[in-house]
Amino acid sequence: MTVMTVSSGAVGRTGIGLSTDALLDLECGVACSTDTLEQAFRLVHDQYVARSYMRPEPSSWRLSVHHALPTTKVFVARDRGRVVGTMTLVPDSPLGLPLDELYGSELASLRNEGRYVAEVSGLAIADDFRASGLAILTSLTRLLVLYAMEIAA
Repeated sequence: MTVMTVSSGAVGRTGIGLSTDALLDLECGVACSTDTLEQAFRLVHDQYVARSYMRPEPSSWRLSVHHALPTTKVFVARDRGRVVGTMTLVPDSPLGLPLDELYGSELASLRNEGRYVAEVSGLAIADDFRASGLAILTSLTRLLVLYAMEIAA
């Protein structure tokens, strides 16, 4: 996994009482190993099922055909090897985007203007890290945006 170690001083310094104690040993990066990807897919599945966003799958994973594309990247926050937060970047491809099902005409207009489109999906934070959820989200978002601007574009 490409890793950026996050300290409480670098993340979550918002002044609104967010807990950053759990972030002291947090690693954020692109998931590269099978184990890390499986943990991320399971975390999204469990959080989405708990909130009735989806029905349980026999695999206990939430993934799509877009995850098979080499351009799709899963970003994770890990605490001592355990995935505690995740989000996915799905760049446009010949398959389109998952959003095309709902917003096909709007995305077609952007594509026709020569715009680069991508989708961010699969956001999930482990229940026991909710107190640090905003800080984890900020860290993952920062990495995803930097990746999208510097590497994927």
